[in-house]
Amino acid sequence: MRFAKQMARYSGGLLFTLLVGGDGLNQQFEALSAGPDAIIATPGRLMHLLSEVPGFGLAQCAYVVFDEADRLFELGFAEQLHAILGKVPESRQTLLFSATMPRILVQFARAGLHDPELVRVDSEVGPRRKNDPSRARALCSERAALGRCASRRSFASR
Repeated sequence: MRFAKQMARYSGGLLFTLLVGGDGLNQQFEALSAGPDAIIATPGRLMHLLSEVPGFGLAQCAYVVFDEADRLFELGFAEQLHAILGKVPESRQTLLFSATMPRILVQFARAGLHDPELVRVDSEVGPRRKNDPSRARALCSERAALGRCASRRSFASR
């Protein structure tokens, strides 16, 4: 939630909505009806709301970001991730952020993405220092990708 608030503060007035299990559905229905520019969601809650909210869809989605993609597969969300990709346009850009590249993630990228590219950050073995420049580049590139996502106003206009 803190990340969503920070993105909203620095995004020039874009509306972000957070959809996660455990939060009240009525609040999330209201947030979706406000026409958010970007949605941050857990796979299970996103799929649940796609089936429950009339008129809510991902047809206008230009970017999909799966953060901690390796963990999503470890936690058993593979089916939901495939279903999400099936609900967004073929022309979307998909970004996977992962600390590791398990076989199932590689297979997912090959099967569900067009011309996937692997970008390695911090690929050298060894401990990372807190102020390591490569760590900063990774954070900057992730924020830049999310900023581009938000600036395109990927979801239905308000």
